[in-house]
Amino acid sequence: MKTKDKQGYLKKAKNWNMVLLVLKALGLLTSILGLRGILNPDKALYTEDVYGSSATQLYEQANSIGTKAYAVIGVIFSIAILIMLISAHKKLKEGVATAKTPYYLHLFWIVTGIIYSLLFTPKIEIQGFTEFASMISIVSIGLQALVSLPAILSIIYLFKAETEA
Repeated sequence: MKTKDKQGYLKKAKNWNMVLLVLKALGLLTSILGLRGILNPDKALYTEDVYGSSATQLYEQANSIGTKAYAVIGVIFSIAILIMLISAHKKLKEGVATAKTPYYLHLFWIVTGIIYSLLFTPKIEIQGFTEFASMISIVSIGLQALVSLPAILSIIYLFKAETEA
């Protein structure tokens, strides 16, 4: 009976691994496509007509070495995690438990992104949109938490499979 339960947990872990793998691949694709714009932000996009007095501050943030380094490190992290998720998928497909490392790294990077956003995103005041920036932050954190669910569920099912061994 325990072997059947273990295989069931591994199958669930494989399914959630695949969900995370697809989400990570899509995220990596958008990160790579957006990398050129992050590394070379167009100053013409940061006009006072749109951003008011915060335009210069926003451009300086977008053009900072910290923002550029974070973007490049993010792409590298995503590639590494994606490779580990593919390897984990192969093992799970064979019915073999895998390391939890890619899931923990994914969660670590999500938390790092939230902290980075809270610490380094400038507070902007756009006339008529004072609460808009706060709402975007809340929605962003919510979406990141939602994207974390497949990693969390994979970890849970891998732990359950280990206890059934």
